[in-house]
Amino acid sequence: MAKTSPRQRLSPTTRTLVNGENDHRPLITKTDAKERMEDSEIEAEIARTNHDYFNLVALVPVVLTLLPNWDLPKLFSFSAYPASCYTGEYFFLNWTVTALYFIIDLLWVMKVPTCVKSPDVIIKHHKISLVYLLAPIFFPQYAWFMGAVLSVEINTWFLILRRVIYKNKVHPLLAETVSFCFYITWIAIRCIVYPFILLDFLRLYVAKVQETETLFHWPMLAIPVHAMLCILNLKWTYDLFAPIVQRWVSCDAETPTIATGL
Repeated sequence: MAKTSPRQRLSPTTRTLVNGENDHRPLITKTDAKERMEDSEIEAEIARTNHDYFNLVALVPVVLTLLPNWDLPKLFSFSAYPASCYTGEYFFLNWTVTALYFIIDLLWVMKVPTCVKSPDVIIKHHKISLVYLLAPIFFPQYAWFMGAVLSVEINTWFLILRRVIYKNKVHPLLAETVSFCFYITWIAIRCIVYPFILLDFLRLYVAKVQETETLFHWPMLAIPVHAMLCILNLKWTYDLFAPIVQRWVSCDAETPTIATGL
């Protein structure tokens, strides 16, 4: 009895030829792929622009409800401990506006991740911030820390305004003024105020441990949360200034504009 050879498995292309079928699926050429990529980049740029304009508007009430909580002349006289300069007169208004902003922006980035350069980082940042916002509700004696931490939104507003201005190529004087405000607030808030807050948290923790002889205190859970925000600021500071330092080292006279991802 003759042996039958094993059935040969045909590839999809061969099968269509054997069966007399035609594959009507369109071939994607390099030109089509390039056009699709360009369309995707355009859509992402539109998404980022819309998100930037949203933030320029939404951050204004956050800042405007924050500032009245501070005795600004006393604060900038540097003659008193910052906690004594925080009145908290409009605390709940500022807290509500800020919480709504983070919730809306978090949902926006989750829904349209292309609206920012690093959606994963922004989503984690907003989640940490929302948890952080619960601290002054449970421990109102430390509410002034929220007032200090939220000062970073002033810098965020200048960051976004700077990006929008560079895209629209406005008058150089306006661009340089906004850029100056951006760098000054970045260094003052992210590089000085935030580490100071972390050190003050640690100082209060040590004092509380010495007073009670107990290592664990619920308010001090804010320490690792704030430390994570400081680490994010450190990363973003490197991303911002590394290209500038490289240009200085290479003696490139061209002025750096927008750092990647910022």
